Amino acid sequence: AHGMLTVATMALLFSPYLEHGYVKTFRSRFSGMVFLGDVLRVGGRVNSTEETSEGLLYNFEVHARRDEDTVASGEVGFLVYAD
Repeated sequence: AHGMLTVATMALLFSPYLEHGYVKTFRSRFSGMVFLGDVLRVGGRVNSTEETSEGLLYNFEVHARRDEDTVASGEVGFLVYAD
């Protein structure tokens, strides 16, 4: 599969929360090939949060893995709107 499809799949982690904010930054790196029939698992974790004038910014580390091999990774900044 094309690498951008892998990154788009990582971005889907945030779509359930778009009513509360938006993806402000997204940086990604490819580190492995994905082949037809591969099963990927995407995930991430919060690295930090910071208050801004726009709202609360959550900084995530995200990844896509095939078995134990990371095929893509990145950093996402998700901004939750201020009340």
